[in-house]
Amino acid sequence: MMEPLKAVIINDLGTNALSQIGAIKALKTKKKWIKRVREHTYENQKIIKKAVDEVEGSFIPVYPSNANMMAIDIYNTGVSPDDLTECLLKRKIFVRQGSYTSRFYGDRYIRLSFSIPKEQVKIFAENFIDLMGSLKRLKGKLHPL
Repeated sequence: MMEPLKAVIINDLGTNALSQIGAIKALKTKKKWIKRVREHTYENQKIIKKAVDEVEGSFIPVYPSNANMMAIDIYNTGVSPDDLTECLLKRKIFVRQGSYTSRFYGDRYIRLSFSIPKEQVKIFAENFIDLMGSLKRLKGKLHPL
């Protein structure tokens, strides 16, 4: 019964009819869960901000965010969002490089979701600090100032 519903793609991001039905049901019960979701996402944002604040030259342009994603501007670190995204993906951490959403400013930032389990946010934070340090050192060796 559900297979025909799952097969109907609503948009280019792969949202199907079944997920749309689920979203409508969730909106009807929003008062029951929204406070808990907000608390969870704000706690996750704090973890990310702490990590970002440890990397010189990086910052979060909009903090706190009322969305479920945020941008981390890394332009002044000298690290390419494409390189960082690729390195994170090798560690099985998925973020989007800015060029995915912006032709004009895509070379400045990465975009990530924080409405995920806290454990995954902590893994991102640790790896962000580690990889930014490694990529900054590597860039310094390849392109001395």
